[in-house]
Amino acid sequence: MLKFLKGLLITVGIVIVAGTIVLTVIAIININALYGVADAAKSTLSDPVQNPWYWTLLGVVCGLIGALLLGVGLGIPKRSFKQRLQEKTEQAAGKAIGLDRVAQQITQQTVAAPKQPPADEPEPVA
Repeated sequence: MLKFLKGLLITVGIVIVAGTIVLTVIAIININALYGVADAAKSTLSDPVQNPWYWTLLGVVCGLIGALLLGVGLGIPKRSFKQRLQEKTEQAAGKAIGLDRVAQQITQQTVAAPKQPPADEPEPVA
């Protein structure tokens, strides 16, 4: 589930950021048209020049939303907390079983082997 959500958010974020770039280019074209109109002091265009403020604002908002979605998508872990906790629990249980086996082997070796005096010391005289 998290892999799908992560991929979806990354894809949507990239698409929105690309859309933001397109909206910014449209705003630049409109601003250049307004500068042209201001230079000519009269409009020779058949359609009225639009105010670029709305396009610029729309581009900024889309860019922020896209960047937020992209960041969230990149920040989501591949596995959920529950999955990671279960793996850690299984690993700890495996280590505990391994330690129990080692402890049993050591206990069996020490119980089975009789105590022998060290070779350096002489045997006590009775």
